[in-house]
Amino acid sequence: RGKEYKGAAEIGMRAARLRAKEMTMFGIKRNQMASKPRAEFDVAIQVEMRNLKQKCHALRLNIKREKAQAFAVFEQRYRNLDTDLSHAHAIEYTLPAEVGPVLAYP
Repeated sequence: RGKEYKGAAEIGMRAARLRAKEMTMFGIKRNQMASKPRAEFDVAIQVEMRNLKQKCHALRLNIKREKAQAFAVFEQRYRNLDTDLSHAHAIEYTLPAEVGPVLAYP
């Protein structure tokens, strides 16, 4: 009878070791299965972030170009205005004074 118990104890210990080994393997496979979608999700997030950064950069450049064009238009307008003003000032103060009444409405 002692041999039977000894054999049963040995079988129990083997079964416990096998169960522990199987549980370890199950835990590893479970973690791999759980981490695969997370890894794919992380890759998708990185791709999306890169696309958003490129889009923001393109928008910034577009706005910068629009501002530069608007500034060039305003610069040209004010340059023309300054030229007109200096020309009008030059005409006003370099021509000889009119003799007689000013004919504003001929």
